[in-house]
Amino acid sequence: MNRRRDIRAFNKRVRAIGLDMFAHAEAARPRRWQTAWWTEQLTRALDHKERLRGRAFQFVDCLPALKTDCDIRRHLAEYFDPSEVRLPRIVHAAVAPGIGQAFRERIIGAAARSGATHMAGRFITGYDIPSVIKTLEQLRRDHMAFTLDVLGESTTSFVRADAYASAYHTLINHLTPIASTWSERRIIDRD
Repeated sequence: MNRRRDIRAFNKRVRAIGLDMFAHAEAARPRRWQTAWWTEQLTRALDHKERLRGRAFQFVDCLPALKTDCDIRRHLAEYFDPSEVRLPRIVHAAVAPGIGQAFRERIIGAAARSGATHMAGRFITGYDIPSVIKTLEQLRRDHMAFTLDVLGESTTSFVRADAYASAYHTLINHLTPIASTWSERRIIDRD
């Protein structure tokens, strides 16, 4: 009889802890007026729409080369052509040429730069080998696993394919000797 009572008490405690965890998670959930909410929505859309994701990454890859707001609007219109990528009509209308174009270009240019910078800060580990290694070592200290990709790996030509293959080889050649000296983190190395 004591065993049943202990099991019931244990189950009650587990349930209470679970409900408390869910309450904390809900309280921490980003709200619509917060940047984190919009980032989450964009991330979900990109996760579920392969063509949109590919176009978005191609756009971000070329964004630093786009010098004017007009260039940004024009590239967005080309990358997210309605015949190839389904988005809300308002998005396609915003990037289309026409009435209020200069005003829309300023807004679109600022939003594209800000959005790309924000997303980059969330996903980019570094811009060179030393900054990547510094970030990876911090992730390991925090007991976090990771994967690495070279940005812009959309291979649209043999030249680009060779360039990205070379970038991966360079990363592997620099990271391997350093990673071999890292102390084991059982939860991420053996889980």
